[in-house]
Amino acid sequence: MEQAAHQEKSHAALSSVLWSAFLTVIKLWAGIVTGSLGIISEALHSGLDLMAAAMTFYAVKVASRPADESHPYGHEKVENLSALAETALLLVTCAWIVWEAVDRLFYNEAEITLTWWAFAVVAVSLLVDVNRSAMLRRIAKKHKSQALEADALHFTTDIWSSAVVLLGLFCIWLAHLVPAESAWHGLLERADAIAALFVAALVCSVAFGLAKRSIHALMDGGSSSLTRQVLDAMKKNAPDYPVKRIRLRDGGSRIFVELDVEAPAELHVDDAHDVAESIEGIVKHELPEADVIVHIEPARENLSNMEPDMIIHRLALRHHVRIHGFYAGHGKQAPCYFMDVEIPADWPLERGYHVVEAFRDSILHELKPEKVICRIEPDCRDMETGAIAEQVSPEEVRLKVNLILQQHRNIRKILKLDLTREANFPTLTCVCSVDASLTIRECHQIASQLENQIENALHHLGRVTVILKPSKQNRN
Repeated sequence: MEQAAHQEKSHAALSSVLWSAFLTVIKLWAGIVTGSLGIISEALHSGLDLMAAAMTFYAVKVASRPADESHPYGHEKVENLSALAETALLLVTCAWIVWEAVDRLFYNEAEITLTWWAFAVVAVSLLVDVNRSAMLRRIAKKHKSQALEADALHFTTDIWSSAVVLLGLFCIWLAHLVPAESAWHGLLERADAIAALFVAALVCSVAFGLAKRSIHALMDGGSSSLTRQVLDAMKKNAPDYPVKRIRLRDGGSRIFVELDVEAPAELHVDDAHDVAESIEGIVKHELPEADVIVHIEPARENLSNMEPDMIIHRLALRHHVRIHGFYAGHGKQAPCYFMDVEIPADWPLERGYHVVEAFRDSILHELKPEKVICRIEPDCRDMETGAIAEQVSPEEVRLKVNLILQQHRNIRKILKLDLTREANFPTLTCVCSVDASLTIRECHQIASQLENQIENALHHLGRVTVILKPSKQNRN
């Protein structure tokens, strides 16, 4: 698609070169034959248009080159340089036209020979410029080409200047119908030079506007309207991710957009990457030609109004650990917190210990407790499938589990064995009945003992849970 766009831009620039050459030749010929300063100034203007069109053609060719080591952001800004060079040529044209027009108005009058084909040349120029300007403007808008847009603006100026020259020639023709002693006769004879001054004024106006835009782009200027458009799209489509900073700069046919966006601090790297890609999609929907870079910053929550257990769970998310068995006790001067922290079962102890210590330090910093006790437990849900050394059939699992449970003296009856899969790992839930007179502490010890025995016998299980229910029946 990019190659087709570059080809279309090149064809438009080449056609502009050919038409400029044609108009320069016929205008120069008509101006020399008639002696009309308006036509000669138009011929020189078209000659500079030819040079500008040639620069545009070259700039479009260079801009189509892909990014490389020396130009990692591409070559599109050469179009801005081309537009700036066109401005210099236009200002040179203006200076010459003003000089000659003032000389003819106040010092040296020139005789102008009018012929029908002088009018025809200017009329043909007018028609060509209308067609050429419309074509260039359409392609420039389609492909966001500033060089072609500058060329189109150039030829729009030609339309008005040709119209002014045509009016000047018509006034000189009228002067031949007015008596020589009339005040109108002298004014109409000077209409050609006056028309040339109008041409110069139009060219200067366009030149300064073009220079301003080119310098703005070369200095990495942005657009407040596009910035507002992107911010409005973010508020509408991603209100949970506030934009802290946005920067846009014009890169020729592309716009470079950089966003600093806040996201929850507890997001994993892959989740944060998904958020960044989603935001890129939102921006590119608004600005299809944009090259977008999204920087994710952690959003810090106000934890001061939360309960301690909620704060600890938030901190656990930030450190990417899971906790259970949370208990808050009372120390001599401040609370004490106890919890089990789940770490991937296949991690080395040193790595897991450092993660838990960092989590524990965060709790001490946020809550200022007297002490924090963290017991590390394995979390098999984050293990890779390749780490499982043993694969056992469901029937074999049930057989081994039944044997372990039946051998325990406190188990009266096995009520349920539920073997399911959590992610890629089998998990087991055992529901058994025990003597209702047992204490909670004794039941916890029995359940923990049975869970350890089953996990040791079946290493491939991701999680084993033993649930004990009270039973008043005597064991047979």
